[in-house]
Amino acid sequence: MTNSSYSAVDYTGAPLRIGQDVAFIAARDGQAGRPRLYTGEIKLIGEYQIVVASGERFFTLEGEDMRTKVEENVVIYWEVMGHPAA
Repeated sequence: MTNSSYSAVDYTGAPLRIGQDVAFIAARDGQAGRPRLYTGEIKLIGEYQIVVASGERFFTLEGEDMRTKVEENVVIYWEVMGHPAA
């Protein structure tokens, strides 16, 4: 479910979409401050969050609303990099 008034983009500004493979950085469970690089597939895009499946785990990643900094309604996911479609 994507809110049509917002565009979800990765840190390079490339659009993100459901089903897309991505690389992302997230903290390990119980080890705050020790992030790890994961790969996975976007399962859900909300207004300010995306859900990514990586193996048997699901991650909820928060985006930053950029509408006060740019003219478009864009939510940037700074810790996410989308892989181009094959």
